[in-house]
Amino acid sequence: MKARAYAKINLSLNVFNKTDGYHGIDSVVVSIDVCNVASATKRRDGKITVKPKYFGDYASVDNALKAAEMFKKKYNVGGFDVTLARNIPVGGGMGGSSADVAATLNALSALYKAGDVKDIADAVGSDCGYMLTGGAARLTGRGDIVEPFKCKPFYMVIIVAEEGVSTAKAYDAFDKLAENGELSDNAALIYALSSGDLVGAAEQVNNALIRPAETLSEEVRLNLAAMRDLCPLCASMSGSGSTVFGIFETEELCRWAADKLKKSGKKAFVVKTIDP
Repeated sequence: MKARAYAKINLSLNVFNKTDGYHGIDSVVVSIDVCNVASATKRRDGKITVKPKYFGDYASVDNALKAAEMFKKKYNVGGFDVTLARNIPVGGGMGGSSADVAATLNALSALYKAGDVKDIADAVGSDCGYMLTGGAARLTGRGDIVEPFKCKPFYMVIIVAEEGVSTAKAYDAFDKLAENGELSDNAALIYALSSGDLVGAAEQVNNALIRPAETLSEEVRLNLAAMRDLCPLCASMSGSGSTVFGIFETEELCRWAADKLKKSGKKAFVVKTIDP
């Protein structure tokens, strides 16, 4: 049984002070047409395995394995193997690790015709529950409170950095810098996205973790500068970094910008928002 989980882009990310050891957030996210795929098959014994599909993929599968173990315990099922085919960069703020969890749980749920798995996803990671379904949504609390909304599809350009940014280090830097955590009017952003008003949406696109991420990664700063030089409607960063994105008025302009960035040596791609 196969299941997909799509990458996300944080169009906005407001960050609040810690409560019970966690920062509260208020973020508007969309899914894009890049995904991780989990394939699950039953075993005759009670063992479970979770492993990457491609040789040389050394990114940790610990979170997906944890989710698989919790699924086995909750539904009292037999053994199974899960293989992960990954296309979402790890440490890029696009939900790569969370997509591993979501794809794994969705594949297992389909394999065993199980019930709700959001409680497992939420226990593993803050945005894993959202990644189960993806789409346009407002995430609040620790990212576990998901309010979906309709969003007209649009294109954007992303720059994938050579190195990721640690989420924990980005939030630590946020605390030390005493950053302004509220930069976006998310109600206004959702209204603009729902009506297809990219210009209005661009006015609210921002991320409270940009400056903290820039202190940790010179690449984030340079990639943002390169994107802004092409005069997009807006340029920002997803999650805690290191992926940078720009929104342009049309698909044609996105492809023009991506071509310019590639010629300058950047790993740039045109992506489209989707509703999985």
